[in-house]
Amino acid sequence: MVAPKGKEFSMTDNERRIRIGQRFITGFPEDHVTDEFRSMVKKWKIGNIILFQHNIKSRAQLKALTKELEDLVVSETGIKPFIAIDQEGGVVTRLPSDAINVPGAMALSSLRENCEEAIFRCASITAKEMLSLGCTLDFAPDCDVNNNPQNRVIGVRSYSDDPYVVAKNSSFAIKGYLSQGLVCCAKHFPGHGDTSVDSHIGLPVIEKSLEELEEVELVPFRASIEAGVPSIMTSHIAFPKIDDSGLPSTMNRTIITGILRERLGFDGLVFTDCLEMGAIKQNWGTVNGALMAFKAGVDIACISHTPSLACEACDIAFESVDDAELNESFMRIVLAKDRFLSRRIPQYNVVEREFDAAYVERIRARTLTEVHKLNPLGSFPAFVGCYPFVVTLASNPENKTACFPVAMKELFEGRTIGATAIVTSVDPTAEEIKEVCEKCHSNTSVTIGTYNGHSKPGQIALIKALEKTMACVNVVALRNPFEFSELSPSTGALAAYEYSPMIMAPIAAVLSGNACADGITRLGGVHE
Repeated sequence: MVAPKGKEFSMTDNERRIRIGQRFITGFPEDHVTDEFRSMVKKWKIGNIILFQHNIKSRAQLKALTKELEDLVVSETGIKPFIAIDQEGGVVTRLPSDAINVPGAMALSSLRENCEEAIFRCASITAKEMLSLGCTLDFAPDCDVNNNPQNRVIGVRSYSDDPYVVAKNSSFAIKGYLSQGLVCCAKHFPGHGDTSVDSHIGLPVIEKSLEELEEVELVPFRASIEAGVPSIMTSHIAFPKIDDSGLPSTMNRTIITGILRERLGFDGLVFTDCLEMGAIKQNWGTVNGALMAFKAGVDIACISHTPSLACEACDIAFESVDDAELNESFMRIVLAKDRFLSRRIPQYNVVEREFDAAYVERIRARTLTEVHKLNPLGSFPAFVGCYPFVVTLASNPENKTACFPVAMKELFEGRTIGATAIVTSVDPTAEEIKEVCEKCHSNTSVTIGTYNGHSKPGQIALIKALEKTMACVNVVALRNPFEFSELSPSTGALAAYEYSPMIMAPIAAVLSGNACADGITRLGGVHE
């Protein structure tokens, strides 16, 4: 494709469609390329794809899918696509169970020794795994400073509540991704940590001045830019003290062009967060949000799930986007693709991969953090807890493959005289709590697995009730451990940071006394 050369350049309709298509990234609902998506690429030349867990079943299936997607886009546009996933690790994991899935940000940040090395190496391993499967863009790391205990969408996805810890650790992650040639993306600019509203559902508002942002939220983003991050994702958050228009940062020229481009000097790609999220969809509409994001200075609009909306947005953008602005972003995109997508991907051989997988599992075990001294289980322990559930739409779908009490009972079979597994609802009722207490009456101890317990009053009430009836109580936080502030000093507390099959054996090893949990807490309001 010929690059624009000044005022004399004139685009054909097809060339304009290609340029418009490069400014969108979108997905589809199946684990195969649908006819609707294929038609969309053919008509609107969509240049980039985002995949979610519902698209991915196994390594072999993912590799075949990305190959088909790349071939489709190249045949219609002549330009390789970004094929993206949100592979943060931990609670936001898109790669299949037979892939290497690393711990999340706060888990890695909890490592007492060689933390920076582990973050770099885990990012490097993620990059090798993704590239070997045909994924070329990771929407990670999360550069948010988690400084609000009521934040349900970020939490353990953040490295810390300390902006300088987040800055340091996210920079190591960026360098790890880049060491393998993977495009990474710092998010969610200018910061999603100090919110109590989930932007998937509503519009958060942060009442901070630019000076206040400079002291906290912008610190990690400045460090990310210095580390060479090639792309940044916007947040759907309003900052009325910075701009009183009411527009969230995604669609706000003062924030995107004024602060990110001009004040911070960022010259890479700017992506929106998904425009189908409630913050945008409910207030401005997904399609209109894309056009407003372009006017604010965004390069690529993300419409993650609905191809028909992406088609509608392309249709309107084709008629309305200014040529000069279109060409500026287009050139930024193709230059980035030339830098990252034109290189040959080294083979991820079996021996190297097995070595990396073993390293990740050793690291995962080391992330466990004993916040309160754990109580002995005794000869007849009880394990209590709910299945994982969707905390936020950024989470993976509900996963029935991991159930804390069932997994613990299975792992302790033969180690003790016996063990009891009690599966509760997500938010236990008073009647259910009474029943659980009665069932545990004859056990030597009870260990409760919580999942965002601080936001579920029933989980907290269950802990309180068991503390009154049992001598030995432990709590294992399988996501944000904010509920530890509610515990009796005599109740044991273990932060696990994720609810996954991979973390169960390390938890059992710590509870049984066969391993130490020597991580350090990185979440505000939680103290060792």
